[in-house]
Amino acid sequence: MNAFIDFLSQLDTALFYFFNVQLANPVFDTVMPVITATGNWRYVAIAVGLFWLWKGGNKGRWAILYAVCAWGLSDLFNSNLVKSVFERPRPCLALQDVHLLVGCGQTYSFPSGHAVTSFAIATFLGLVYPPARRVLFPLAFLVSYSRIAVGVHYPFDILVGWVEGAFFGYLFYRFYLVQRDFWQKRGWRGGW
Repeated sequence: MNAFIDFLSQLDTALFYFFNVQLANPVFDTVMPVITATGNWRYVAIAVGLFWLWKGGNKGRWAILYAVCAWGLSDLFNSNLVKSVFERPRPCLALQDVHLLVGCGQTYSFPSGHAVTSFAIATFLGLVYPPARRVLFPLAFLVSYSRIAVGVHYPFDILVGWVEGAFFGYLFYRFYLVQRDFWQKRGWRGGW
């Protein structure tokens, strides 16, 4: 078993160096720090949320509420439980010759919180509004990849983050459906 874990660790490190060092270029050096900055996405999320609140009716309001809950709970679960269990140091703290484009941070690496939350939101909203998948998943992928490009996450941090995020997105979608069905059975359509 240890040999398999060692193999995965070596593969993850090799993939990290490929994506972070070999694929580094002036365009990525400029764009990826902007994409990875959580604060930059806050304004996009607020604008989209306000639009859905305005144009989405009750379905949009409930979708925004559940998306915020999926984001918040997945982030809390990941940051306060999962990362504490694995305690994996970030590559910028553990490896040499990392192409670091942002501050390294002192929190643990596995799994990526950006990958978890972006995929939780993309999965949930993509299930509620299927046409939005064409935009949501490429954005979630881009945000996730940026974490490798800037030097703060390994590829497996991202892959596991996607699975965890998709789980939370699907879980909240199921809660959303239960609530919708509950109200529809009582005769309240409410924009569903």
